[in-house]
Amino acid sequence: MSIPAIFLAGYAIAETLRFTRAEQLSRRDTVEALHAALEITPRNADYYARIATLDSSQDDQLRTALALNSRNPSWWILLSVRQEQDGDVAGAEKSLLQANLVSRYFTPRWSLAAFYYRQGNKTEFVKWAKSALSAGSGEPESLFKMAQRLNLTSSQILDDLLPEVPDRVDAYLRLLLQQGRVGQQHAAAAQLVRIGSKENRSSILETCESLFAAGEIDEAVDLWNTAIRVGWINLFPLDPVSGKSLANGAFAGEPLERGFDWKNSTPSGVSAIRSLPDRSLYLEFSGSQPETCELMGLFVPLLPRRQYQLKVRYRLRHSQSGSGLQWSVLPMPSGKPVMVGLMNLAAEEFVEQMFPFETPRQQCPVRLLLSYTRLPGTTRMEGELWIHSVQLTLLP
Repeated sequence: MSIPAIFLAGYAIAETLRFTRAEQLSRRDTVEALHAALEITPRNADYYARIATLDSSQDDQLRTALALNSRNPSWWILLSVRQEQDGDVAGAEKSLLQANLVSRYFTPRWSLAAFYYRQGNKTEFVKWAKSALSAGSGEPESLFKMAQRLNLTSSQILDDLLPEVPDRVDAYLRLLLQQGRVGQQHAAAAQLVRIGSKENRSSILETCESLFAAGEIDEAVDLWNTAIRVGWINLFPLDPVSGKSLANGAFAGEPLERGFDWKNSTPSGVSAIRSLPDRSLYLEFSGSQPETCELMGLFVPLLPRRQYQLKVRYRLRHSQSGSGLQWSVLPMPSGKPVMVGLMNLAAEEFVEQMFPFETPRQQCPVRLLLSYTRLPGTTRMEGELWIHSVQLTLLP
């Protein structure tokens, strides 16, 4: 090996040992160890920035890091935090703008939006919040809450702040559902249906329920029907005025368990199978079910003070004179039934049973429910129930 080659190899080994020692010191993650590491590698920007992170009094170390590497947005954001804490609002804004020059990702944009939120600057907040929400991944809920605290209306959030990105609109709708802001949910859900896909269906179904339970029946029905028109739901549209108040009387399609479709309960001791070849719902009772339990139910939009008739086609096989099975029509939120009808026609073949009722004077959300209650003087029911169809007719 020639002398220059030996020299270069020795230099490389020495440099490797030097950087290894500096790295070992930095891993101790103390200010003292990092200063010692800088004596070995004095131009390591990461070490300066870490010192500033560990010791908030050493902002000069952070500025040195940025002088060595101005392309790290997190350091500009950290500097802005220190500047704002020291009352240098203009400097904090400048640092955040610089962070957004070197990075187009969510966090720098979010940080600038949050800065303008703290300054009460609605215009700039909306601009940068929308920019952050357009940047891809990143938790959006905090931006929505900032907008609400700045008294931005839901229309302003939908029209000015939210980009037409389904995931973002879905996240905003879910926040409204969580907060119980019923009056703002329909518009957000309508926008989601317009720009979204079937992947967003769960939020729409939850919104239908929220609106309906709150008494916003027309809006809940409109949202349900809109989701059907765009192909998100493969069930029947609703039109209470013409008597179409039952979305799935024949247990068709995939079970949604939400919105205006049936919700099946599965109490212990009861098994259920849906969509059998004869298109019936099959329930089997072992005799170990609770003495009182709900089995299935759904929301039905009904007109006030009108006569209706519920018709159930079923067959029932059990060993007692009274099954304890009953249909109820329950106005919400009182829960006091306007109709309770017992199913006691035990038969090997399908039979039909009718239950007339009248709705309350004022329109209100109504739930149709099938439940079981052990009858006095009997043991718990053992048997099988097949429900072929349920019809709800608005009488003249």
